[in-house]
Amino acid sequence: MAFNFGYEFRQAWWRNYWFLLAAGTFTFLHFYVTLVPGELSCFWRVNCDNENVVNSVTTREKVPIQNPFNTTIMPEHFRVKILFIIIANTIAIMSYEYFVVNGLRLKWARQKRAGATQKGQSEKAVQKELSGSSVENSV
Repeated sequence: MAFNFGYEFRQAWWRNYWFLLAAGTFTFLHFYVTLVPGELSCFWRVNCDNENVVNSVTTREKVPIQNPFNTTIMPEHFRVKILFIIIANTIAIMSYEYFVVNGLRLKWARQKRAGATQKGQSEKAVQKELSGSSVENSV
């Protein structure tokens, strides 16, 4: 979402409903896996313990979590903190992209267009003066 604000060549992401559906689903899954220990989080080996671990991809056997704690379940207070970190990071990235990167690009593009327009108008005025003086000289 951070790199799809649209501007001159396409619409912004908040007008692309299929993208909104995909991004919303993706975000919901991330939040769910981060906050709720269960089968879905065990599939990704986040918030999981050896009793609920899922089967391996290559074999039908359950592969235990191989760390000294035999679990990846995060404490509840940490899950909430990491959720706020995720949200703050998303806001920071999107703000930087929107205001700094695209903001400066649009400012420079407007200045370039204004300069080109002024240059084009001054060239037309010079040509008009030259063509008018050549007509006077020929008469």
